[in-house]
Amino acid sequence: MKLHSLGPASLTQLCLERIVQFIDYFESFSGKLPQELLYELLSKLGENKKLSDKTIAKVLDPSLQRFVLKGPCASVTDLTMFQLSRRCKGLQELHLISCFTISDRSMQQVIPNSPELEHIEINNCPQIGDLVSGQLCPFSNQELTYFYEDYSRNCT
Repeated sequence: MKLHSLGPASLTQLCLERIVQFIDYFESFSGKLPQELLYELLSKLGENKKLSDKTIAKVLDPSLQRFVLKGPCASVTDLTMFQLSRRCKGLQELHLISCFTISDRSMQQVIPNSPELEHIEINNCPQIGDLVSGQLCPFSNQELTYFYEDYSRNCT
């Protein structure tokens, strides 16, 4: 195999691609990768349509500050959000885009269990509705900015 045929990929990129390819054979990456690589790994899992509750559980790390989930994510359910609320207490940003199976119920767990949460973006997540459109603030005692499609609001 000629290395130049691979293009300008770095060793890190090649390793991440292999991890994505063989994600089912790994147990957990918690505490094993820097945050930036965890973010990149989540992104690559999404690009390769390998996002599921099971694969995300392998990537969740207590030090995770930003969680971005870009769908369509039919295999990612409220279970992922419950795990996120239990394991990632330092979460500061949550972005959910085209997550069709995540509901208000799980958001009611994430908000009060994430004392550092400052920003939420929710777009095209049809099961998240009433909570985000007006009832999000009572679940939070922190200042929170959230964006729901074309609607934004500050909670203080």
